[in-house]
Amino acid sequence: MFEKIVLIVSYQQDVHAQHVLQKLEDCGVRGVLLNVGEYPHSFESSLLLNPQYGLDARFFTGATALPVNNIIGVWWRRPLGAYRAETTTMMEKYITSEAEAYIRSLPYMLGGARWVSNPEATRIASRKPYQLLVAQRIGLRIPNTFVGNSKSTAIAFLEQMKDKNIVAKSVCSGFVRLNQAANDVEDLNRVIYTKRISRTSIMDHLDWVPNCPFILQEEIEKDFDVRVTVVGNKVFAVAVMAEADDGRMRGVDWRHHEYRRKYSHHILPNEVTELCRKVTIELGLSFGCIDLGYSVKEGYTFFEINPQGQWLPSETVVGHPISDALVGLLLS
Repeated sequence: MFEKIVLIVSYQQDVHAQHVLQKLEDCGVRGVLLNVGEYPHSFESSLLLNPQYGLDARFFTGATALPVNNIIGVWWRRPLGAYRAETTTMMEKYITSEAEAYIRSLPYMLGGARWVSNPEATRIASRKPYQLLVAQRIGLRIPNTFVGNSKSTAIAFLEQMKDKNIVAKSVCSGFVRLNQAANDVEDLNRVIYTKRISRTSIMDHLDWVPNCPFILQEEIEKDFDVRVTVVGNKVFAVAVMAEADDGRMRGVDWRHHEYRRKYSHHILPNEVTELCRKVTIELGLSFGCIDLGYSVKEGYTFFEINPQGQWLPSETVVGHPISDALVGLLLS
């Protein structure tokens, strides 16, 4: 009997992964969690190339061998896994580099499987400047934006935006690790949320600008945020209101851990729905979580897309069947 297998590339504590594993079990499909972030210590794999018989790829989790031809879908969810300390010795760095090269070959070893999404496309699509270029090209409204480390251009941007508030954000990763300890007892590790920043603060720290590229944007006035989850051709949208403890909306980033978030069903106009599909496809993705801002005055503004974003509240709170759509995509 042909046993269908779906690989979920993540780690044990990932609640999204566990939720989809249960959905797969309910469908009679074998879901296997693969922690590639700890490869080669977490599992064994091999690739045999034979001029006569072609390719033979194998996976072993513990003593169990996975029939590669039975793997019909791969969810590229959290490939870095949980945090582990960076390598220190030259030999450890060499092993890590070799392991990463092997893992990057998986899409070619499992070419017959449905990937959600292709790892190389995911890596490229995570670059925020590229996202903005694609979104603008296809017709989505984006904020006026500065990206880079040029002091003179940053000053010119501030002058251009003199009547608007300014926000700052990272170019790619929003996480800064300054402490190797996984539990961060010194509280040195930081999440960089999108943050309103004063012109005075920027001008006072202009000498820092050349040290690292960053993003400045006009702050978009919005009535609420919209989280859009695209799964294949299906689009699910929720409105998000972020409130502080006193009940007033504050800041610009609803993801901030200090806020209470209220989710509600939201219906996108057909043209915005189609643009969300299009930007996902243009970035080479089959899955993505898009952040939009909405105001009655300006309509919808595209901020960014996360190729491996969080969507569980859109299902558990609002009721969107995202995990069903994801499982359906993986099995298609």
